Amino acid sequence: MQGSRIKVLVHTVSLGGVRQHIEDIVTQIDSKRFELVGAFPDRLLNRTYLPNDVDGYRELFAKAGFRTCTVETPTGASPLACAKAVLEMLRLLRREKPDVLHCHSSMAGAVGRLAALAWRPRLVLYTPHLMFSLRFTGVRRFVFATLERLLFPLCDWVIAVSASEYAGITRVLGKSPKIRLIRNAVPCLLATRTPRYDTNGLFSELGLPAGKKIILSTARFDAQKDVGTLVRAAALLARTRSDFLVLLAGDGEERDRIIELIQGHGLTDQVRLLGWRSDVPRLVAACDVMVLSSRREGLPYALLEAMALCKPVVGSDVPGVKDCIDPGRTGFLFPLGDARGLAEALNRLLEDGELRENMGAKAREMALDLFSPQGMIDALESLYAGPSVPGHDPSNTSRPDTAPRRA
Repeated sequence: MQGSRIKVLVHTVSLGGVRQHIEDIVTQIDSKRFELVGAFPDRLLNRTYLPNDVDGYRELFAKAGFRTCTVETPTGASPLACAKAVLEMLRLLRREKPDVLHCHSSMAGAVGRLAALAWRPRLVLYTPHLMFSLRFTGVRRFVFATLERLLFPLCDWVIAVSASEYAGITRVLGKSPKIRLIRNAVPCLLATRTPRYDTNGLFSELGLPAGKKIILSTARFDAQKDVGTLVRAAALLARTRSDFLVLLAGDGEERDRIIELIQGHGLTDQVRLLGWRSDVPRLVAACDVMVLSSRREGLPYALLEAMALCKPVVGSDVPGVKDCIDPGRTGFLFPLGDARGLAEALNRLLEDGELRENMGAKAREMALDLFSPQGMIDALESLYAGPSVPGHDPSNTSRPDTAPRRA
């Protein structure tokens, strides 16, 4: 232990929900007990992939009084780049001598655990935020699952962020007391109160016509997020009603395909691409319904934020997404890729303002009950401060559940 504080080295190669998760840790952890040191590739430190007014990891850690270091861990499976990253991480471990190494994402988890073979902190934690092996089928699933089993003995704890992910991880690694459930949490600001946002000003800024009901999705444009299903659902909705707008906040490799799909369905007036936004809570506050059509998630912050802001949520019936939704009470689930099923759920919500209001209120209740920020931080702090022997019960909030508790 370094001085009077426990030093925790935090490593990732990811943004999106992982960044939100790490921001929650950085801003809420007890800095009198814990010293955080961040380890990230330079592209994440220098804000290359972030909106201009969103902090990179360097700024995020600095504001909380913590340091960051550069470790060029790749996002792809290049053997040479991975080997170099392991050596960089090993040098960093020897220099910093952390008490705890906490790796976020599958690639960071592999690099960190391999480096810890040569210099071992007291504790090694790994939060995959949806294991690679759970994202694929066939040969790729087999290969990644085999790698996870080989690396499993090299850490003290594997942390699942949802009950669905816990079930998936145990299918890959088998039942073990080393696998813990600590759910992602509602951002602290949204949990303590319901902020008020200038939604009228937002409509004016974006040039949106007044009186339209807003369907919002905040997601990358890639195969996992399946934004195309929402566009196809909008085309079905547009056959019977014209009182809605779909706002897509995000960007990614499938942007051109999404634009072609919008144009092909004649939806250029009803589906707007906003690009990456730094004011997502403001967008959520202005919407009537939040949608996530993903193929799979760990536990999506997009839905947690919407629930905390009293919005009904509609999502695909897949692991991670279904953990956030109590069907018929806080929102609706639809079969993966089923544009018609999504359109029917959206039409029901757009048609009934009282239903939207009731579901939104219950969604916030569920968010605060099941995804408490304090519960997440308490559980992580207990793990950081606890022994390395599996079976220790650091917190009831980290016990693995077989299914999400309903609010």
